[in-house]
Parts: sequence; structure tokens; C-alpha cells
Amino acid sequence: MEIELKQHHIGIAIKDLNKAIQKYINLGYQCHNQVFDSNQQADLVLLTKKGTVCIELVCAVNEHSPVWKTCQIYENKQKRFKEFFVLLFA
Repeated sequence: MEIELKQHHIGIAIKDLNKAIQKYINLGYQCHNQVFDSNQQADLVLLTKKGTVCIELVCAVNEHSPVWKTCQIYENKQKRFKEFFVLLFA
């Protein structure tokens, strides 16, 4: 049996939501409504651009967020990278 996986979106854990939104708008993405995810203690924004995969920006609102902890761990291990990418399939 063959299972076909289609990429749904790319999640990017970030520290500065406004800066990241502006970056992707400058690249031609359309910004959709910001929502708060209480499970992740994070603000989420979906960005779309025709012909490309959707991007979800995930920004921790406090240090109790698993997203914040992920950014801290990743930043400590990989100082040269500023964003953490997660591929999600549906």
C-alpha cells in the first residue's frame, strides 16, 4: 500500500513576529489573521503566496511556551541560524 503525503505548510518558530511578518510581506506573501494558541502559549500567523507552500509563523508569548524553549535550545546549539523550521504534512 502506497501512502501519499502532501506538504501542508512550513512552521517557523520565531522571536519577533512583526519583523518576520514584514520580511515575508516583502517577499510577496499575504498575511492572514493572527491567532493565539493557548496550548503552545504562542501567536500564530499564516502566510500565503500563490504557487508556494503556506508558512506558519509561531512566536512564543512567554517563557513557559514550548516554542520559546525550542528557540532557546536551538539558538544555543546553532548560533548561526535565526529561525527554526518544521515541515508539516497532511
